[in-house]
Amino acid sequence: MELLKDFSDQTRIWIYQSDRLLQPTEIEEINSILNEFSKEWATHGNQMASKCFVIEPCFIIMAVDQSIISASGCSIDSSVRVLKNIEAKFDLNLFDRLTLSYEDTNGQVQLIKMADFQNGLKSGVFNENTIVFNNLIDNIVDFRQNWKTSVSKSWHQNLLPR
Repeated sequence: MELLKDFSDQTRIWIYQSDRLLQPTEIEEINSILNEFSKEWATHGNQMASKCFVIEPCFIIMAVDQSIISASGCSIDSSVRVLKNIEAKFDLNLFDRLTLSYEDTNGQVQLIKMADFQNGLKSGVFNENTIVFNNLIDNIVDFRQNWKTSVSKSWHQNLLPR
């Protein structure tokens, strides 16, 4: 990921997915808010090496290079506050864990309720090779290698019919 190319392998990642696809003007405004937040994001008064941004049409990525200084509970709380403000301003839900994301046959990100995705797996609309986004990863190595992956290589495999 080009935006995090200077970050070490000790970088912690948080991924928040919107419950809807964002419009380009919203992405621009949210990126501006996140950029300002990132410039001031600190732990115990110490500035963290961080970057926060929107990628694809619905993911907010927050990264802290913990080889320099680690995030604390207070700093994580401050990130949640900025996300809650973004939710309110743009009428979003960034904490809905029942909405999944996948890549359609045209390479576009789509959002779907977990139950509907599971039904699609049963009916053959989706399969173990469907590309999904694993938003549970929490470090930069996994982000680079396993965030965008197939159902068979993600926790999504638990939704496959047995």
